[in-house]
Amino acid sequence: MKKLVCLLLVLVWGTCAFAQTKNGTVYSEHEYINKTREMWKAFQDGDAAAFQSFFADSVFRSMNGTWDKVSSAVFKNATESWSKAYENLEVKDDKPAYPDAIDYGEGGTWVQDWLLFTGTHIESGINIAIPYHNLYKFNDNGKITHIGFYFPTATFDAIRKSGTTSENGEVYDNHPYITTVRKAVNAYCNKNLDELVAFYTENARFSDLTMPWNESFPLEDAKKGWMADFEKYDKITVKQQGYPDCIHYNNGDMTVVYSWWTWSAVDPATQKKLEVPVMMSDYFNKDGKITMQSLYMSTSNLE
Repeated sequence: MKKLVCLLLVLVWGTCAFAQTKNGTVYSEHEYINKTREMWKAFQDGDAAAFQSFFADSVFRSMNGTWDKVSSAVFKNATESWSKAYENLEVKDDKPAYPDAIDYGEGGTWVQDWLLFTGTHIESGINIAIPYHNLYKFNDNGKITHIGFYFPTATFDAIRKSGTTSENGEVYDNHPYITTVRKAVNAYCNKNLDELVAFYTENARFSDLTMPWNESFPLEDAKKGWMADFEKYDKITVKQQGYPDCIHYNNGDMTVVYSWWTWSAVDPATQKKLEVPVMMSDYFNKDGKITMQSLYMSTSNLE
């Protein structure tokens, strides 16, 4: 009997799991999709009256989930505002995404799309690349009665703050981390690999001007580079230029030492003295160890 009950339960669960109810039809091509494309073309071109014409007189609008009821004049004003505030404005599909039109029958027809807004905010000079996910409901007259905008706000926050003056941390001209950088430089000049390595975390990363943005190499590769310098050059010196800055950034809670140097050495093969100006950025963890180092220098003198 127990086995029979279990079998019946499995059959019921299986039936529920595979039950399907069709609730509408999805279209990848539809007249309302064409309308949204025409609508955003008008917005991009700054044609405020044309943009407004796609909306019903009264519209339910959502901004990241908060709904309110507005008149179509709001969309006319928005177009005029964007047209004045941005140049080179472009609205396009955020590929590989593409729009859908969904006919829910009695629930009406909705369009959803994924767009990318690009351009330059004229006053601040900030370049935007903002993804938007939008939902539109159309009435029987082909006018939009509901529209939902979903988008990240970080870029707009930056634009809003760009006209203000704000502090983002503290700058030090004397700091224990500056001392650490000097000691690391001295260890390099003394060709003391063990002492030099001790200033870095095991998973420290390194980069220089020869590398693409956001690429870096590990400590083991840095050690190989230092050893190659020790073998290749004589009389290595690194002379400080100006004074280093240690900056603690509130945004991200990170501490960086920026320093400027002149690297020099003698090529034993030619007895020629080489000099290279260097800017160095060292990022520190809470334990005072260097987690990342970036070198900005030209190697043309070495070549």
